This record gives sequence, C-alpha cells and structure tokens, in this order.
Amino acid sequence: MEMFKVNSSAALQVAYDNGTLFVQYIEGEWYKYFHVPKNVFEKLCTAESLGKFLNQEIKPKYFCQPCPNPQI
Repeated sequence: MEMFKVNSSAALQVAYDNGTLFVQYIEGEWYKYFHVPKNVFEKLCTAESLGKFLNQEIKPKYFCQPCPNPQI
C-alpha cells in the first residue's frame, strides 16, 4: 500500500488497499472506509476539493472506523 500526500485543508494523506480507503485527517487521526471502489478513490485523488469530495461522496456512503496508523 502506498500513501499519497494530498494538498488539502481537510486531510494530510490518503491510501487505498483492496477496497479500503485510508485517510489521515489534518488533526492527525486515521480513518478507514470500507468497500470503496477503485474508481471512487481515483476520483478522490483528482477532485478539485478533496474535503468536499470526502464530505459528499465518501462519508455518507461508506462505513468507516478510526484506525491506528496503517502499516505502509
């Protein structure tokens, strides 16, 4: 799994591994979102506003839970 640093006021890093999206929010916490299709992750990475995309397309649609810093 590879981490991608993002230019966002909402998040620091994102990663994707076999249907699971990992997001490190600006406050430092990590969350993982389950059953996220790869094309949705790709749209997130190219979104004009990562925070807006997370709030509209990820958070309301995919189950998530906090997680410790994922192993890279």
